[in-house]
Amino acid sequence: MTCLCSSRYRWLRQLCAMVCFVFGCCTIPPAGAQLVDLEKPLQTIDEDITAFSFAPDNRIVYSVRRNMKTKLYDLQHDDIWLRETNGKKRRLLQGDKFKYGSTPFSYAVDSFRWSPNGHLVLARLFTTSVVDDSGKTQDSFVTVALDDSGKEVRINGGENVIFDSANAFWLKDDATVVYMTEAVKPRALFSFQYTNLRTGPAGAAFEGRTFLDATEVAGSNVAIAVEQDRAQTGPPRLLRLDLLAQDDQELVTLQDFAGGLSISPSGKKAAYYIDKEVLE
Repeated sequence: MTCLCSSRYRWLRQLCAMVCFVFGCCTIPPAGAQLVDLEKPLQTIDEDITAFSFAPDNRIVYSVRRNMKTKLYDLQHDDIWLRETNGKKRRLLQGDKFKYGSTPFSYAVDSFRWSPNGHLVLARLFTTSVVDDSGKTQDSFVTVALDDSGKEVRINGGENVIFDSANAFWLKDDATVVYMTEAVKPRALFSFQYTNLRTGPAGAAFEGRTFLDATEVAGSNVAIAVEQDRAQTGPPRLLRLDLLAQDDQELVTLQDFAGGLSISPSGKKAAYYIDKEVLE
């Protein structure tokens, strides 16, 4: 039995203590503790939101589904907004004005990753692009870097997107981006690439090796990744990767891996699906 009583009501605390003594162990918040009314949210964003993420300072970046029409196609071009802790918001990306290349494309924002300094964010877009005059389309992931002030960020002053980037995250310098690109299609195995916002593409990392998934350890240049050989004959291995030194340490050989790799804030625990329903 659990009793939660406000310290401002001494008689209720005494009653709780008596009930706990009679019926068993319970938890009473310490004096001065404040209870949160979970039925009254701190903020509500009433939009058709496709993805969101908290910044280190608790601001929220989020995307809103936006549909647009051309003469030939019905397209989706999500807007991206930043919500301040005081509730004020500003648009970082206006979807109907966002363009790259010369062919029509649709996109939905899939996820966000904040830089360590909390001033830059990577938005991963799942795109569907028209590739020829017959209307044939091709799906891919691209990544857009955004400044929290709303200024456009271009890679070394050139492209405004990182192409074929399924999973991009920041290193500690707030400028280098490590991302995964398809090595075995369709989205079966990936390899690592570097790029830098100031100097542009910087080549491959862990060249010749292939991975199923990876995620960064917050506040470091370390990632936890699941490696799988290109022939997909051996078991997957959970690794700790030093992304600057390009050193690796095997943590454990896995019996099964089905995605969803996640790391605890301490960087000491990993979780992942071993099938469609079971976490390990």
